[in-house]
Amino acid sequence: GHERFAAAASAVATELSLLLACERVSIGFHSQGRVRVAAMSGHADLRTRQNLVRSIAAAMEECLDQRSTVIHPLPRGSSAAVAVAHAELARISGQAAICTVPIVGRDRALGAIVFERRDGFDAQALEIAKDVSLFVGPILELKHRVDAPVGGRIVEAVAPRGRIDSANAAEVVD
Repeated sequence: GHERFAAAASAVATELSLLLACERVSIGFHSQGRVRVAAMSGHADLRTRQNLVRSIAAAMEECLDQRSTVIHPLPRGSSAAVAVAHAELARISGQAAICTVPIVGRDRALGAIVFERRDGFDAQALEIAKDVSLFVGPILELKHRVDAPVGGRIVEAVAPRGRIDSANAAEVVD
């Protein structure tokens, strides 16, 4: 219901933290060639928490590099994923469990959502996190693009980015 991106992203992050009993939820999007944290639940000013923001952005990049959800610590029986940035974020933030889900739209990786909890993530919480990124992520990304300055939109439009093949989640080169 918010017209501006910042207000909408903050509201979504706060609602998700309540829905999934998370200590913090962070939302980030590609901007000028890297992922930038755009909103964090419970934090009005991201500038005051730069070390934490950098660690969250690194976890988002790690997720997007792998083109899949990254969970730290890895659940039993799951295939190995690189979670170095996630382990560092867990250390810095003091959270026991971190789940980062990519935001995908129009077959492209747009950004990511980081969920941080004291307790682990069960199958139901993981499914909700993935579903949220599929439905809310592209709406927020559209608001993000609309609120961006015209020059930034032009740069983003011509910058090559990897696409996600939704059939098998493999990267496709532009």
